[in-house]
Amino acid sequence: MAKELNDSVMIEGFDPAKIVDQEQDHAMENWMKIYGAYQNNKILYAPISGIEKVGPDGEEKKACAVVRVGSIRGLIPLEFTGAENLRQLRSMTGQNIAFMILNYDQENELFTASRTKALEKMSDITLRKIGEEDVIPAVIRHVAADYMLGDIGGIQVFLPIAEIRYGWIDDLHE
Repeated sequence: MAKELNDSVMIEGFDPAKIVDQEQDHAMENWMKIYGAYQNNKILYAPISGIEKVGPDGEEKKACAVVRVGSIRGLIPLEFTGAENLRQLRSMTGQNIAFMILNYDQENELFTASRTKALEKMSDITLRKIGEEDVIPAVIRHVAADYMLGDIGGIQVFLPIAEIRYGWIDDLHE
């Protein structure tokens, strides 16, 4: 990196040997987040950035959601995402999700995680905190023609169109 900068940067008094590799510093911070989350059973949040088929050669490859903590890639196998099938997992791409670290491999800069474990922990906490008649905001995860699926602190809720509003509703996306 210093060699590339030496060739492209023309600043008087510039010493490329004094450049600190910023990516290396942040990578260690990200690993500290992962270690801390693993040791303390802490929930982390990140968007699903893609879906990959992963597995050893010669065996059937499993679909996994890909999340990132900084530059470190994490894999969440389909059975640990809470999605029923690959189509439902694809619809979650780009959404911020909660997950807990199951294990990690610093040499390969990779970790595996579970969204279902995080949702269980979140729902336990939510059920302890809420009471009857409480008004709780929900995050809508999926909109269909006659219903919406929402999330209230790890608890999935089904909202039929009749429960949303009386009268004509042009577009549930609004």
